[in-house]
Amino acid sequence: MAVNRKLWIAPITKDYVPNWHCPSCSGGYLRLNPNSLDALQTRDSLKAQQHEAWDPDWMVLRFCTLLKCQNETCQESVSVVGNGFVELVQTSSEGDFDYLEIFRPDFVKPSPRLIQIPKECPDDVREELEAAFVSSWGDFSAAANHIRTSIEFLLDHLKEPRIKLDKQRRRKSITLHQRIKNFSKRDPELSSALEAIKWVGNIGAHSSEISKDDLFDALDIIEFVLEETLVARRKNLLALAKKVVKKKGKHRRKNKAKTSKAIDKK
Repeated sequence: MAVNRKLWIAPITKDYVPNWHCPSCSGGYLRLNPNSLDALQTRDSLKAQQHEAWDPDWMVLRFCTLLKCQNETCQESVSVVGNGFVELVQTSSEGDFDYLEIFRPDFVKPSPRLIQIPKECPDDVREELEAAFVSSWGDFSAAANHIRTSIEFLLDHLKEPRIKLDKQRRRKSITLHQRIKNFSKRDPELSSALEAIKWVGNIGAHSSEISKDDLFDALDIIEFVLEETLVARRKNLLALAKKVVKKKGKHRRKNKAKTSKAIDKK
């Protein structure tokens, strides 16, 4: 299941939280803990009120709140911090308007899972992805680095060596790029997918040009890679397809033999 982009960029208000699943039980939804949302204007926002042309939609807010899992057997709590603004909205069909405070999280911990992580996933890979989920709310570069590190650990799990011996029998580290290239001998398609994830990580490490969409792309790809390498969906489906074809072939041959015998009797 790919990243639900509309869900993860949706803002919250004092009365509404998007349908984010609980990061702990994955079954319940997170809801605002009553009266926990607190918001204040920034220093510059307060100073701007002295301007003669000031309007409420100039306001810039800082906020924090607590969310709570609605699942009675879980009740996990989640911290949320971020920025806010004020938006003019229509409140009735008669044309009444009011100002609504809108909040966009920069930090959510523990973060809901943006992608599905298979139960077969190694702990170190899972931990890096969960750290990427937290960082993806506001620190895109950090999130990209966590995603990049997760594929280093995944390659460890897939027994792709990190170390080689040179001609003098000295130990040398193998770069991630070379490890991915070596892995291509086993699976060229998944190697290309890993390379795409690596490039997102490289951009995050060396520039601020990475976007949330870049992160979502990388998460979509690594979700696919995890499914293919750990759950072996593709191999299982291909094996099933071969089994069906083989079974159908035997059935056709059997029916053909029966038809031939019936014709001979006539």
